[in-house]
Amino acid sequence: MEIREFKETDLKEVKNFIDRSLKEELSGGQQKLPDNNLNNLRQIYEADKNIFLIVEEEEKIIAVIGVLNESNDVALIRRFFIHRGYRGRNIEDTLLHRVIDFCRIKSYKRILFRSTGRMKAVINLFLKNGFMEKERQNMGEREIVELIYKIKS
Repeated sequence: MEIREFKETDLKEVKNFIDRSLKEELSGGQQKLPDNNLNNLRQIYEADKNIFLIVEEEEKIIAVIGVLNESNDVALIRRFFIHRGYRGRNIEDTLLHRVIDFCRIKSYKRILFRSTGRMKAVINLFLKNGFMEKERQNMGEREIVELIYKIKS
């Protein structure tokens, strides 16, 4: 297993991986992300306080996660997906800790993560790793859960 930063040559495979992941996780809900964000992954995540990581095994993408600068001292975790066949092998925790370490190095004070309430497993993963529930919002048929992690200096 290799964890590495996104390269432009990954774009097509990353888009396909995220689309497949959304279809599996959110069947009946939103099943495809707008392309405006995905087509510009390199530009979005190349800033100094941003990162997009890919986990590969046998040259196949099995997980992705991104960190965006929400404000000077707040990071936002985006696009956290792990292939179903690779869950429960500690990849989730390893990747989340790698992102927390990145945020600490980049002098963030807090990390936010937003998810639909339907993604219970990922919410539980974050809670198990020190995140706390900040807010729940009902958005019609969807519930949005916002979690926060306070980085210790």
